[in-house]
Amino acid sequence: MSVSTYAIFYYDFEITSKNRYIDFEEGATEYAGILPIGSYTPTKLAELVAEAMNDLGSYTYTCTFNRTTRIFTIGSSSAFNLLGATGVNATQSALSTIGFAAADVLGTTSTSGSAAGSTYEPQLTLQDHIPTTNNKRALSAVVTKSASGNKVSVQSFGEERFLKANIKFITDIPQPPSGKLNSDTSAVANVRSFLDYCIGKGPVEYMADKNSRSTYEKLVLESTPQSSDGTAYELKEYYDKGLPGYFETGILTFKVITE
Repeated sequence: MSVSTYAIFYYDFEITSKNRYIDFEEGATEYAGILPIGSYTPTKLAELVAEAMNDLGSYTYTCTFNRTTRIFTIGSSSAFNLLGATGVNATQSALSTIGFAAADVLGTTSTSGSAAGSTYEPQLTLQDHIPTTNNKRALSAVVTKSASGNKVSVQSFGEERFLKANIKFITDIPQPPSGKLNSDTSAVANVRSFLDYCIGKGPVEYMADKNSRSTYEKLVLESTPQSSDGTAYELKEYYDKGLPGYFETGILTFKVITE
């Protein structure tokens, strides 16, 4: 299925033992919210930040992610102090992961100063594209037939949906501004970083149209041409097309997830 819009992916929101704390203060009482270790989409990470703070504090906290700017905002029902600099766990703070500077901020709202996470933008519209609306599979389906074969029943445990696409014409070579291929002098390194993350089974947020980022799907890499379980990739160079320096990923299959 052909597409006319350029896609974008959000990724690289990982919590480890080195960045799992949210230190904050209500009046004279300091708290240390703890985030669960793992890789998340930014939407899920915002939920986890709010949960960690609400589990401890007496105020009501929210955390939102601006899909256009990739900025996180933490809000509270009363003024609180977000301890990015002086918290007891400042050296293991999650605040830098969501774009906050290493500084203490007092108020009812605190907004990160930097865009969080990473983005990947294919230079060309996705090729060999099958959207999730056209790719569905029953989960753990069992088909039962009657002895006569006239009656058939199916039992399943939900459904799975998949996105398939080939990222083609990846190149660092500058392109003319009027062409269909966008210039990116770091394109090969950028796709490697994205795929390195994906084969580690980190979730991504996929927007089919980078100019409409409020519409998105949460995905995880399911398979590649090199790996049925999505743990390997290979960039194919277009030597056979007489285009050295241009690459493609082959068809990547992503599965829709719920967090």
